[in-house]
Amino acid sequence: MHGLKYDYSLVPDDLMVTGDKVKIVCPVDDHPPFEQDANNHQWGSGCSRCSKNFGYDTESYIAAAKKKYGDKYDYSATEYLGCDYYVVVRCIEHDHEFSLLAYSHLYGSGCRICGGNQPLDTESFVAKAQLVHGHKYDYRETVYGKNNKEKVSILCPLHQRPFTPKAIDHLNGSGCPLCLNKGEALVGELLSKAGVDFKSQHSIRFDDTVRIYDFLLPGYGLLIERDGEQHYPQAWGYKRPPWNTQSTYDDVKNNDELKTQLATRQGLRLARIPYWLDNRDVELEVQNILSGKPTYPDVPDPNQEQTKPKPRILQIR
Repeated sequence: MHGLKYDYSLVPDDLMVTGDKVKIVCPVDDHPPFEQDANNHQWGSGCSRCSKNFGYDTESYIAAAKKKYGDKYDYSATEYLGCDYYVVVRCIEHDHEFSLLAYSHLYGSGCRICGGNQPLDTESFVAKAQLVHGHKYDYRETVYGKNNKEKVSILCPLHQRPFTPKAIDHLNGSGCPLCLNKGEALVGELLSKAGVDFKSQHSIRFDDTVRIYDFLLPGYGLLIERDGEQHYPQAWGYKRPPWNTQSTYDDVKNNDELKTQLATRQGLRLARIPYWLDNRDVELEVQNILSGKPTYPDVPDPNQEQTKPKPRILQIR
């Protein structure tokens, strides 16, 4: 629900009752740890000082940022609306303007170009890649080269074939081209036929990573995701692959929730098209989405009847 916003180091590892109160650390320097019902926190409650905008207006936020970073950044375009809103910051060294969540900047996130100057190794590259892509890909044979412009080999478990993007492109959202061709190409074709202006692989920044969305429709204020099997825990039935564990699904689910939150913060709606729809059903669903009546929820929910995949064991081959 909250992504990577809070520090849970004070929460006991053996917490069993979600109604218990837990102590949570807010990353904003002036905000003390707070106690909260664990169940309420899971449903969206957070730091009261953030939600009430205590302690900061634009002037005091900039002062706090300058106290942390000195003269590294230019805040002339910065407007503070709250901890969970985006602010615009410019890196003076690289003359690079970027946006990020207000709390994350005070927590240490900053210019990507500066961060890119720090050398990566294979382990840290994989960690960053999984922040962007979750556990969709297999990195066991991946070897990071001299810099992020060199290509890396990554295995797509769904197609059992490796692909070789540049490291920086993969960290910016580039993935398996066969996955793209399988589901997203049809949606793109339908949008083009409908005369809809769209952008593929739209990114929204989150801390020092990005989250990638299949399509942005600027004229509709809308994002579209074509969700594959990994978004549904029972998708493969008895043929479930060994890499698709409960832990993997939980990571995908958390990432789905985060992407919906980020879209909402940007003032965008998010529509989803599940993998089991055939071409005709996809065409009908695109029409539903464009008319403002999407069939499926903005976070995949296997407990809702309309999102349950058809049992493959009953299908006639």
